[in-house]
Amino acid sequence: MIRLAIVACAALITVTSTVAADAQSSSLTSATALVVYKLAGPTIGARPASLDDNPKFEGYHILDVEVVSKPETVKQIVAVVASQLKASGNPAACFQPGMAVRILGSGSVTDVLVCLDCNNMSVPGSTRLVAIAPEARRILAGFYADVFHSAR
Repeated sequence: MIRLAIVACAALITVTSTVAADAQSSSLTSATALVVYKLAGPTIGARPASLDDNPKFEGYHILDVEVVSKPETVKQIVAVVASQLKASGNPAACFQPGMAVRILGSGSVTDVLVCLDCNNMSVPGSTRLVAIAPEARRILAGFYADVFHSAR
């Protein structure tokens, strides 16, 4: 069942290419929904063959996908993402995102990769890694747990 949901939402991955800065700003201010991807993090040893058929998001295997359209949740997550992308901080050297958030606005899209292990986020296509502040990490980790019904 999970694989079917992943394949059904894979079209959202292939339809959208790297987003320009003005489109990123537009989708952050006009966001109406989020597509949240649970990504396969780092593994020790060989990656399980069962992941080979899963679609990828920016090179990371997708384990699960959910669409979030509750206005309060969309607004909260977009506010956290926007504030963190504007902030400065010292990002960690590692980056193995376990979550991706696609922010859908009116006619625009912003993708963000999030690593809750090293507390960093990045916009695909950018070389800039952004450190996530403790309060933002708490909100994003809670959001991840709520969406995927698991502790993080």
